Amino acid sequence: MEKLREQYPISSKIILKLTALSIFRGLIYLAIVVVGVLYFLGGFAFSEYVIAAATLGLGLTALLLIIAPAYHHFYRRKYFYDLADNYLLIRKGLLAPKEIIIPYDNIQGVTIGQDFLDSILRIYNIRIASSDTFSGKEAYISGLEKEIAEGLRTAILEGAKANKQ
Repeated sequence: MEKLREQYPISSKIILKLTALSIFRGLIYLAIVVVGVLYFLGGFAFSEYVIAAATLGLGLTALLLIIAPAYHHFYRRKYFYDLADNYLLIRKGLLAPKEIIIPYDNIQGVTIGQDFLDSILRIYNIRIASSDTFSGKEAYISGLEKEIAEGLRTAILEGAKANKQ
């Protein structure tokens, strides 16, 4: 039988979304650090510090532009989900992988949604509502095209329904 991940693949657009979020977060952190360092060194009057901080910021941003897409490409490739005999399995993460197992009996619903970036990229997320608080918090599959998201939602609900009978 074909794995659920192969039948309902994650869109490559997720790489763009995750990279954009990483770069945005990186720039925010960098700005906080640079402002903190400049404040600690006595203010913005020392132009050599400002130039050094700007150069460091540009260098780190360029590095992030190279590393983030590669990291998220491999993250997408390692993202796994499948229906087993009596549970849904979701495995995600590259450096610190998480495995989420949701027994069909605990599945309370499956919803399709989008956040702001998803709506721009026209991708969707699936959230699996579960009676288990830990699994419910982590139980989502991101970066799906609309038809794929709808098909995956149906497959999960049918798997859960078939198990309960």
